[in-house]
Amino acid sequence: MRPLRPSGRKEFRGAAKGLSRLLTGRGTIVTSPLARARETAEMLQEAWKGTHRLMEWESLEPERGTAELFRKARSVPGGGDLVLVGHEPQLSRFIGYCIFGEELSAVRFSKGGAVAVDFPGRTEPGGARILWAFTRNHARSLRRTVGSRSKEE
Repeated sequence: MRPLRPSGRKEFRGAAKGLSRLLTGRGTIVTSPLARARETAEMLQEAWKGTHRLMEWESLEPERGTAELFRKARSVPGGGDLVLVGHEPQLSRFIGYCIFGEELSAVRFSKGGAVAVDFPGRTEPGGARILWAFTRNHARSLRRTVGSRSKEE
């Protein structure tokens, strides 16, 4: 798969600064090994100041099963935010599984989408909540908002 276009990199780099404001000081970014997702996750990692790590999982490749991805997510130690950078339709089905305990498309993402999921109690199907979710269009909006906010500060 081809890498992000220069315009896509520029767009997400600005959005990553805003997304990093939504994250706690610690956590894990998990990405698909495919080029675009990996680049997006690396830009978020660069913008997210604090304790975090970047992991790459084949289970985030398109068309992989949600049960496999859930088992991997359950095994992430250390608490904090779990940020997934992946592909449709698997990512939206995974979020549905985490929140409702069923493979429902709970969130729909376009290219450049990202999601942060938290398990406040036990890590089990239906036990999660979405902290935030962003599509490419939201990222553009956030970039403008973050730029305005920083001028006021």
